[in-house]
Amino acid sequence: MSIIGKLRASDGSTLQLATDVLGPHAIHGLAFDKPWREIAPGVASIDLVAPYVGARVEQNVVVDGDSFTYELSYIANGVDLPAWVGLHTWFPRTINGSPEAEIDFHPEKMLDVTPTLIPTGKYKEPNKPFPWDDVFTGVKGDPAVIWRGEAKLSISSPADWWVVYTEDPIGVCVEPQTAPPDSQNFGADLSEAHKLFSRFTFEKA
Repeated sequence: MSIIGKLRASDGSTLQLATDVLGPHAIHGLAFDKPWREIAPGVASIDLVAPYVGARVEQNVVVDGDSFTYELSYIANGVDLPAWVGLHTWFPRTINGSPEAEIDFHPEKMLDVTPTLIPTGKYKEPNKPFPWDDVFTGVKGDPAVIWRGEAKLSISSPADWWVVYTEDPIGVCVEPQTAPPDSQNFGADLSEAHKLFSRFTFEKA
């Protein structure tokens, strides 16, 4: 089966995702371009559209001083849609004239990918030089983005997978995910992939 924008339902049928945003693959899933609807203070949801009516995504944000927590959940409600969730953070390279952001990030492994950035299911040493658009696992400690002289943002999450993207000239991304891209096609475990918790903490750098 071709892997381009396809998932497998539990009955073995093929689900085709849209590939018209940044082809040839599906990009950022089913909810990234949908509006959020506030359902309670700090809580918002997105109801998925046909053919996945009934399923929804929910986010819960709590601010506490210099920290905030972010919880993202996929709620199937009986819809047969294999799913995992991720938080696509984006941070400016400089703030208040600071030097360019540094990424403090220490993974044990990174996924090998094809020329079109689809993971092969094999691992390699995380020694590739910047720029990155890569998937990592076995992260040690809390990743952080540091703007020297201004701020440090630490990201704490039990997520097993992280994407780090540094190819944008004006921003960087450090993204916790519950599973890597194309998980189904190389056997990644999705059994606990429906909920993501992250805590972000600011301090002076």
